[in-house]
Formats: sequence, C-alpha cells, structure tokens
Amino acid sequence: MKGHINAPEKVSPHRILKLFNLMAVFGLLGQGFWLQAPALS
Repeated sequence: MKGHINAPEKVSPHRILKLFNLMAVFGLLGQGFWLQAPALS
C-alpha cells in the first residue's frame, strides 16, 4: 500500500529529470550544429 502511495511522488521528479536531460542534450546538439554550420557553408 505504501509503495503505491509513494509511487506518484517518485515518478514526478524522474519525469522532470528526464525532460531536463532531453533539453540539455538538444541544447548541446543545437550548439554543435550552429558552430559547425558556418564551417560547412
């Protein structure tokens, strides 16, 4: 019972961390792309 009640509280931070990780990865990819774009053209 306790595990089920605590489950949502554990899932929320995990989701936020996942979203934060995705944003960080996309940010790094975007930086790399914008840095390489002038060199490619």
